[in-house]
Amino acid sequence: MDGGTEMSEHGDTLLTTRDERQELIEPLLTPVRGFSHTTNPHNFTLLQISTPIQGEMADESLASSVSTAFSGSSGHDDGSPDLVFISADKVSFHTHYARVCNASSNNFNFLLPNSPEALTETGVFQLAEEAAVLNVIFHCIYKLPFEIYDPALSTLLSVVVALQKYGLSLQQYLIIGTPLYQQMSLKTASSPIDVYTVAASNDLFDLASVASSYLLSYPVDELSDEVSITMGPVYLRRLFSLHTQRLKALRALMASPPVEHPSTPACGEVEKKRLPRSWSLFCTSIAFYATPDMSSVKLRSVLETLGELMLCDVCKQSLLDRVQELVVQWSAIPMTILRDPLGYRAGT
Repeated sequence: MDGGTEMSEHGDTLLTTRDERQELIEPLLTPVRGFSHTTNPHNFTLLQISTPIQGEMADESLASSVSTAFSGSSGHDDGSPDLVFISADKVSFHTHYARVCNASSNNFNFLLPNSPEALTETGVFQLAEEAAVLNVIFHCIYKLPFEIYDPALSTLLSVVVALQKYGLSLQQYLIIGTPLYQQMSLKTASSPIDVYTVAASNDLFDLASVASSYLLSYPVDELSDEVSITMGPVYLRRLFSLHTQRLKALRALMASPPVEHPSTPACGEVEKKRLPRSWSLFCTSIAFYATPDMSSVKLRSVLETLGELMLCDVCKQSLLDRVQELVVQWSAIPMTILRDPLGYRAGT
């Protein structure tokens, strides 16, 4: 009973008081609480990129250097480059009108004419993005790998925004198997909430799913209104469901206590009740402190401490068997968002 030491009918101490159980369990669970990433959920500035310099022709002499991947002699397509784009940090990219225009649904944000014949002699355009962003964009357009440049996640997130601005389909350039998807997946851990928000706002389920696996310890109740609105209701619900359904599944799994063994001279009908009753009290405390990112290793270590309270070796073995079963079941609970949140079912 709360507030006092509970005794079995046999007269021995059944389990510690609630305060003592809390003192025993909380230190074991505390390390998994709280979000370990450095992302500030209220400091979402990803979509605030500078406005491009629209439609104005430029002089190639404005560039102070030339992209090594897209120089005049890169040879990515047949024929000489007929378009030059200059980045905000004065790096020139020599490209082909046909390649760029065919990839874009809006003539590269309405900078390019409908036919190459309408280009002026120079065909040079100043853009607002920096070279690191444009480099990835043109590698995407030309279907070239770019992992050698090891772009930062912040660069990749800016690329996603720029792709949309220039009429380049995310459903083509940011799906499983593409270089951009691969690079973003590899670097999602450094800022998963930003990746999830961008993926959610563009209905990129696979990328959002990758990001969600890093958000199990994220304080979703602290999401700012701006981020929530950007995500949209569908993906916001999926993220909340990931958290709530995992905890619900954990509680359901722990509801089944270890199997009681037949009575023995050393552990009779009264003594063997100690294990299921202790299990129930212990799991109640665990459910209170548990977080969606509870690892199987942590769950095992916490539950196995119950064995220290057992005097019967058969009861101890029954406990270990049940803990092993529970750990396997918990490992099977999805750790990423689902298209259908009802898919989170204990033991499936």
